[in-house]
Amino acid sequence: MSEELGAVVKERRKGLGLTLEDLAERSGVSRAMLSDVERGAKSPTIKVARAIAAGLGCSLSELVAGPGAAQGFVAHDRRPTLVDPETGIARQSIAPLALARGVEVLAFTFPPGTDTRAFPLHAPGTLKVVVVVDGRLEAESGREHHVLSPGDAFTFPSGQAYLLRNPGPKACTLHMAILHPKT
Repeated sequence: MSEELGAVVKERRKGLGLTLEDLAERSGVSRAMLSDVERGAKSPTIKVARAIAAGLGCSLSELVAGPGAAQGFVAHDRRPTLVDPETGIARQSIAPLALARGVEVLAFTFPPGTDTRAFPLHAPGTLKVVVVVDGRLEAESGREHHVLSPGDAFTFPSGQAYLLRNPGPKACTLHMAILHPKT
């Protein structure tokens, strides 16, 4: 996926008429890292990929989805996927067409012992809905702390600090809907 993501980053950057230096300034990501990502030499963390997307004026889901985002049907094995190289957490876009309405529908797989500690916050007013598909998940937001099992759901504002953690011995799979505030 890193080569595909790199090609999308480069295409979007050039389409906006930006140099690597311009994108580095807009995103806060170093020119060297951007070059490595574009060449497929490095896979960015989810935090870095989100900063790159912001620098390109799009959401992380739009960036990861790439040119095929207009498709209504996405086969399970063809979902745009980003794997965080530091945590191994996999993030897949399930419904790219929903992006145009300000909704991201994602699937995450958390390896045992991993968490969202390094994930960036979304803008105030953003709402997240998490539904556990398999495994166990600890969810913290504000003063709330819950342990979720398959089928359990948790809704929280993403503009405040939160933590999702897999405390179990096996992978935890969850679906997440991110509802962005209307601008």
